[in-house]
Amino acid sequence: MGGGLAWQRARGVTFDACRLSQLDLSGSCLARWSAVDCEMQGCNLANLEGEDSSMLRVRLTRCKLSGARIHEATWRDVELVDCKLDYASFQGLKAKQVRLHRCDLREVEFYACHFESLECLECDLSQASFHQCRFEQSQFRGCNLTGLRGLSNLKGVSMAASDLMAIAIDLGREMGIGVISPS
Repeated sequence: MGGGLAWQRARGVTFDACRLSQLDLSGSCLARWSAVDCEMQGCNLANLEGEDSSMLRVRLTRCKLSGARIHEATWRDVELVDCKLDYASFQGLKAKQVRLHRCDLREVEFYACHFESLECLECDLSQASFHQCRFEQSQFRGCNLTGLRGLSNLKGVSMAASDLMAIAIDLGREMGIGVISPS
């Protein structure tokens, strides 16, 4: 299924056991939408408003979610590969067993989100922010973490030593630890 449905307003839309390719839902407002057992390829979900939505056993590949606003959503067993989520906003997201691989998450805002078994692999998280978030059994590996905000909220995240060293000074500053320059 593909096609253009940009700038639509709908409530209770369900995608069940389907393959969506090149679907354009950009700018749409979809309250209480859900996707179950779906695969989405090359879909445009930029600026989508998805309040109280859910995804279960969904794979998104090369999809664009730039500027999307996803609030009070539930994601379980979701995989995003080579997707653009830059400037998106997630508030109250409950995510379990979510895998992000090579995704662009620049300047994404996560607020009051709960992540369980989140895996970020080779993602660009530069300037992203995590505020009032909780993590359990989560990993960041090979990610760009430059300028990441809300570092003290990353309790429960494991990362490679090299990734941790890259954010050490910012983490220290956020925790109120002074950094002394070498003489």
